[in-house]
Amino acid sequence: EMRVNVINFASRNNFEINRVLHLDEDLHSEDFKGVDGNIVLGTMSIKSLEDLGLDSSNTIIVDNSNEYSSGYDKVTSDLYEATIANLKTLIEKGHKKIAFLGGSIFVKDMYKEELKVSEDMRSKAYREFMMLHDFFDENLMVIGDWSSKDGNRMAKELVNRNVDFTAIVTASDPIAIGAVHALREIGLKVPEDVSIISFDNIEASEFMSPPLSTVDLNSIELGRQAIS
Repeated sequence: EMRVNVINFASRNNFEINRVLHLDEDLHSEDFKGVDGNIVLGTMSIKSLEDLGLDSSNTIIVDNSNEYSSGYDKVTSDLYEATIANLKTLIEKGHKKIAFLGGSIFVKDMYKEELKVSEDMRSKAYREFMMLHDFFDENLMVIGDWSSKDGNRMAKELVNRNVDFTAIVTASDPIAIGAVHALREIGLKVPEDVSIISFDNIEASEFMSPPLSTVDLNSIELGRQAIS
């Protein structure tokens, strides 16, 4: 979706996207010669960027990790503050036993070596906020991957831990969709028994019953900012 938005915005504003390259290809620095700029979607290792000759002066990274602390310009959503806002909303509604289902960030490498895993900003924000307010319980936090299938698995694991919770923050809509399905299988109603709030605002979230409460990360605006 992000790639499509970048290409569409570029086309409407007379920018030419003349190459779309993927990490699973055999990439070389020559592949990036003769262009005015580069847009990198996702988390790629600094070493790979440098070895491919992607200079920080003409490379924009569209990414939600904290891998690029300096040097390269980055366009990102403020997932940390958005997570805090979600938690505050739930607490204002009376929730204290708030669970979290999320995933890890994998730093991609052009050399096909073992990938580094870093903590997602949503996980970090949840942990720090809940600790600050003395609500944190390690058993309320489950980390897997970003799919609906694993969202289903994580929700069942959460229930099997026999820990009380009245709300769940999920790090993505696919995770939320899988979690809702799992809770209903178990006999819990959403939102009557468990409230869920998520991230992404993918199209499918609107057609859930009831519609999923989710943060719109506005991939169109991210694409516009990357081109601009």
